[in-house]
Amino acid sequence: MEEETCLFLDKEELEILLTSVDLVKDFNHLSKESAILNKLIKKINLCLQYYIDEDLTSQKEFSTQKFFESTTNELISLFNKAKEPITISIDENIKYANSAFCKMLGYESENEIIELGLFNLISKRCLPKIKDLHDKRSKGEIVPNIHDLELKQADGEIITIECVHYAMPFNKSYFIISFYIGLTKIQSLEKKLRKSEKKYRELYENAPNAYFSIGTDKSIRRCNTSAIKLLGYNHEELQQMKVFDLYAEVPDGLPKAEKIFQHFIKGEKIQDEELVMKHKNGNLIWISLSVKPIKNQVGEVIESHSIVINITERKKAEDILNKSESKYRSLFENTMEGIALHDIVYDSQNKAINYIIKDVNPQFEILLSIKKEDVINKKATEAYQVDEPPYLDIYSKVAETMKPTYFENYFPPMDKHFSISVFSPKKGRFVTVFEDITERKISEVKLKESEEKYFNAYNRVNFYKDLFAHDINNILNNILSAVELSSLFLNDPEKMEKLERVEELIALVENQGRRGAKLISDVRKLSQIEEHEILLKSMETCKILKKAMEFTKNSSLKENIDIQVESTIKEFSVKANELLFDVFENILNNATKYNDNSQIEIIIKITKLQKQEICYIKIEFLDNGIGIQDERKESIFQRAYNKDLSVRGMGFGLSLVKKIIESFKGEIWIEDRVKGDYTKGSNFVILIPEDV
Repeated sequence: MEEETCLFLDKEELEILLTSVDLVKDFNHLSKESAILNKLIKKINLCLQYYIDEDLTSQKEFSTQKFFESTTNELISLFNKAKEPITISIDENIKYANSAFCKMLGYESENEIIELGLFNLISKRCLPKIKDLHDKRSKGEIVPNIHDLELKQADGEIITIECVHYAMPFNKSYFIISFYIGLTKIQSLEKKLRKSEKKYRELYENAPNAYFSIGTDKSIRRCNTSAIKLLGYNHEELQQMKVFDLYAEVPDGLPKAEKIFQHFIKGEKIQDEELVMKHKNGNLIWISLSVKPIKNQVGEVIESHSIVINITERKKAEDILNKSESKYRSLFENTMEGIALHDIVYDSQNKAINYIIKDVNPQFEILLSIKKEDVINKKATEAYQVDEPPYLDIYSKVAETMKPTYFENYFPPMDKHFSISVFSPKKGRFVTVFEDITERKISEVKLKESEEKYFNAYNRVNFYKDLFAHDINNILNNILSAVELSSLFLNDPEKMEKLERVEELIALVENQGRRGAKLISDVRKLSQIEEHEILLKSMETCKILKKAMEFTKNSSLKENIDIQVESTIKEFSVKANELLFDVFENILNNATKYNDNSQIEIIIKITKLQKQEICYIKIEFLDNGIGIQDERKESIFQRAYNKDLSVRGMGFGLSLVKKIIESFKGEIWIEDRVKGDYTKGSNFVILIPEDV
């Protein structure tokens, strides 16, 4: 029986809480009641009573005041480490907000948020709905624990989020823990998700084995085409049935299935259990069942992923082999599975060292492409031409214990995957019944690749979304500022003499427009690089570099730009394509853009380099700009951008540069222009294979 007064939060429970916070995005699972989460929330409620208003009237339920503080500090530290925004409040009064919540709304400290209170953070449009929810809760009515919410950021901007909260009665009020989740949806991601899901569905439906997803309520939630073929029911019929309806009322059928189901409910894996199911027409079907319990974020079992393999033929083979040689021979010769009879070879210490193949069926010859006369009465090492007898440890154990087993494995000498059932008719002898499952394994690999492609697509879409949103926002802000300043000059006759300033602002708008167009172009090029094979050809590097230098000088708003080239080679070509111009232009643009000097100096050094038997052209771009700190030199090319806009980033272009260089089979990295002092400027180094 659960001890309600036990308040010690052990490591496992703290990890469960942190997991529920980190994975709160999957709020459909998180919102479900569970014994573990309820127990943890009760402990949170009791532990935080002391932290919230220092009410020591319930001190008798705690060990010591020192324990309160330790547990509370541990819990608050846990919330502070969470990536998702979290608040703790009593009704509308916020008592605690973690750093992620402060950062989301743009406040520097928790105290600012606590002083404002919840209602002052909610938009005017959304406030009546939230007040209504609080009123209903105070009256004891049930309110949803998930709802949309509009919050005001420190700069006045409104953001829409999803709020998942847990409310517990507390001193005639409610103690509320709230988690906040973003709602942004991307159409391109949904499209890729549907495409990936379609591929997954095709692989799932066409898999040779029967797949089921069974709920804890015994309902049949999903199954594939092989499952329908196996049992003779259609999808609609199966969805109206319970899983126990599929088992035969024989000892190895329903009674055994009910026992196995209890192991599944406890979260235990089931591997290769043999049971009897019944076809719609009444026929009995022997199957091998493997079950993987699927759990939600709080450890509750929610459904199973079950694989059902039809082993009726194998069971028939076992039965017939045990009954009579004549019946055995008929099945032995005609079954679609390969069968081989073996005797174990022992040494003087009675240790199994090999086995002899005594008999094989025709399907053995077909599946292994080996003639019967080439293996009969030969040791396994000789028959299969290997140094060690395959799977000797498994086979010798079955021959000794007479306990059957089943396994799947890859056999390198034949480059094939096999499913192998092993049983022993008498000690020292074993029989293998096997089939070639190479095609099934290929399907499983394709399924896994499809899932990986989906996750890669998901991450790539989020990457593009963040970069594009941040950069286009900067561009629009610059244009808006220029327009506002122009309006001030044009509407004030006294400032009309500053016409040159207006012209500069117009030039700024034009420059930002070009920057926006380039941003869109970069996005397209990145997409092309990642989704299509890049064709390389010989490119005259000097001409492209000269063109990029001229473009940089003409397009920059800064006038004093000095670019010098120092090369130890006169003429050379690299294996690249037209995107090489984008590489040079982006690096030069960053060298001028992030430079506060009145005189911008860029030195381009060109040399040859031999690395791992490959000839490279090494091009270094040394500038006198603001430089890049060591901790940012690597991450600057990935740039999952820092939402702290006070940190100066290098824009979208460097992500494109790295992708292009990698498509050329080259390398790029950043060094200090003056070693050990990043403030003296940067040195962008690229290696591109020479076309020789």
